[in-house]
Amino acid sequence: MKISADDLINQIADTLCEVDVDFLCEVANKVMAATHTAAGEDEYGYDLIEQIQIK
Repeated sequence: MKISADDLINQIADTLCEVDVDFLCEVANKVMAATHTAAGEDEYGYDLIEQIQIK
């Protein structure tokens, strides 16, 4: 089965939306050229993540 890049990203987001924020940051650090750390929560209680680009 072939899927588009957007569909793949949506599947990953749906899968990871309920995981621990620190685990999500660990995964993001491995697949993106940036570092990620938990940065609190928004007004609705959703976790915020800070992304710092690696130069």
